[in-house]
Amino acid sequence: MIARRLLIAVGLLIAIAAGAFVLWLQVGLVTSVVHVAQGGVGLQTHLTGAANGLTSGTYAQAQGEVQAAKAAALEVQDSSHNPQLDVLARVPRVSTAITNWRLLGDASVQVADSTATLLQLYGDLSGKSGGPRIFHDGAIDLKRLTDLPAKVAAADAGLAKATAELTAIQADSRPASLLDKVRAKALKEMKPVRQAVGALRDIAPALPDALGSNGPRRYLVAIDNQAEMRAAGGAPLTLLMVEFDDGRISIPIKGQTSTQLFPPLNAPVSWWGPAANPFFDTNPRLSPFVVTNTHPNLLFSGQEMAGAWAGGGYPAVDGVITLDLSAIAAVLNATGPIHSDTYGDVNGAQLGKLLLVDAYQTFGQQDAVARQEANQQLVDDLLTRVLSGNDLIAAAQAILSTAPGRHVQFWMRSTPLEQLALDSGTAGEVTPPRSGDWSAMYTQNGNQSKVDVFQQRNVLVTA
Repeated sequence: MIARRLLIAVGLLIAIAAGAFVLWLQVGLVTSVVHVAQGGVGLQTHLTGAANGLTSGTYAQAQGEVQAAKAAALEVQDSSHNPQLDVLARVPRVSTAITNWRLLGDASVQVADSTATLLQLYGDLSGKSGGPRIFHDGAIDLKRLTDLPAKVAAADAGLAKATAELTAIQADSRPASLLDKVRAKALKEMKPVRQAVGALRDIAPALPDALGSNGPRRYLVAIDNQAEMRAAGGAPLTLLMVEFDDGRISIPIKGQTSTQLFPPLNAPVSWWGPAANPFFDTNPRLSPFVVTNTHPNLLFSGQEMAGAWAGGGYPAVDGVITLDLSAIAAVLNATGPIHSDTYGDVNGAQLGKLLLVDAYQTFGQQDAVARQEANQQLVDDLLTRVLSGNDLIAAAQAILSTAPGRHVQFWMRSTPLEQLALDSGTAGEVTPPRSGDWSAMYTQNGNQSKVDVFQQRNVLVTA
């Protein structure tokens, strides 16, 4: 009888212990699930908030959101590390889900840390991190710029590790497959970020030289007038040469193409083209600078523009940048209007009509010089604003946002810089499609009239 009672007591103790163990496992598992859900939602919410903060220009808000994202990522990571999950990790099939959970937590921390590094980099470039700006008052701090590759590499390494951890998640069992959608979404959202960081990683080492650390670097900037079109953009009626020398930025040459830089009126200059051009019968060319961008591919036209610039007796340039009034309007929208004694307060919404229509009606051809001087002053004021460094990031973002419409295009002699332009879609490249036919139609204005802005053409192609 005593032995039987003893066995019953032992059985009860074992049942109680087993029940307590199961309850302990359940509490730990439920707690971990709650924390991974809270942390996952918080991470996504705060990363989105950080991106919105940068877009709106609120750096302090972005900083707060990134810190909150880091805390959320740690919550996701910590949720996968407790004694209960250590026990469950020993159970076949369930162990795969636990391993995946921990990989997801580690990846979350890597993403949050990399985002914080990128935000700090943005703060250094814009001067919003509390220290001096890398670019300020027409000068670039080349010493600080040399630290850029290491910071970019750190962010890239963090994102690469996060990608590897997410990719390592195994979804070949039912419990593990619950994280598959999370992994797929995270990898999809990380892809454009990794591409951008990768491009910056490749170009960062080349920036000091491109900005004059090893001697002067000169770039021709052509502001295209869309009232008189060429195949590669508007007519380049305003030019300026930007020079970088040991970090200092200057604009030693600028002016109106037709009268100030190539007088008396679009004087022809001689230059060699890179190859045959259907718009010119001969090579070398003997034509005014304003027709150098008649080839639709800027990889070709950029070289012709650089050649014609040197043919006019000006210093050879290391690259050509073209931008039109749509790009400038985007800058004004991002940084605010500019006051002109001639036009009043000029904002992005009215810029095109003001300069492409109203200015010609107001001045007429007889007062062309007055119109050109007013336009040049507007460009000078905009340059002064950009070169101050206060709105550099906002201006750059605004200009690059117009690249898909080819409102800003880059041609560079430097192979790394040109590859960056190609990779980012800003090279003005024209290539045939991989399959099928393609067609193009261009206005070739031969009499210098400014009526192209009024044109509307509908093209029907039957193939």
